[in-house]
Amino acid sequence: MSALILLILSFHCWSVEQDWSASYLFESQGLYDKAIEAIRLPETELNGSSLVVNIDMQQFQNGNKAETVEWVSQMESILSTYEFTLMRIAWLHYQKRDYSQSIDEYRKVIKLNPESIDAQIALLSPLSRLNRWKEVAMVSCQVIESSPLSYQAHLFLMQAREKNKNWTALEDEARILIVKFPTAVDPWVYLGRALQHQHKIGDAINAYQQVLVRYPNNMEALRYLQSQS
Repeated sequence: MSALILLILSFHCWSVEQDWSASYLFESQGLYDKAIEAIRLPETELNGSSLVVNIDMQQFQNGNKAETVEWVSQMESILSTYEFTLMRIAWLHYQKRDYSQSIDEYRKVIKLNPESIDAQIALLSPLSRLNRWKEVAMVSCQVIESSPLSYQAHLFLMQAREKNKNWTALEDEARILIVKFPTAVDPWVYLGRALQHQHKIGDAINAYQQVLVRYPNNMEALRYLQSQS
């Protein structure tokens, strides 16, 4: 029990020392290293959910149900702050264009909380910046599997299909998104691209006309339709 007390006290002290206001101020000034330092993490990494479960089981076995609830509550609070800190550090590394480190930090969040849709979607941005399109497609599909209505995941998947020149898959994905988000312009743009690369000229014209219904000044659609007139 003493080891657990020390662990909680250690992370409690760490969370108290974090200066979130300073971190956001430094970020607004473009001082990303200082923004990270203001909320720096301790050396030890937590394995969140399994740690809470282990504490829970040990205390119930000892018959200390009240203490279990208290400890688990404290650990959940600490883990929540820890997870958010990792997310913010990952974002700050992304802001400073350190995309590899940003990916590493987001993966730490996913390891801590495999169900975090936030972290999985955020991971897609640095992956795309490094042109790791196969990974973008894989992560996007994972998000869509658990959260079918995630527009961002679908959008990243379309980008990956385009970069991989998988025009048939891009067409299929665009049509799926058009049904789910009929007012959105992006799926129609990607559908137009997919169709023109498959030399489906008539369908591409129809797709780009739908783009102009939603965004009359879209230059890509205007240029394509002019080229076909």
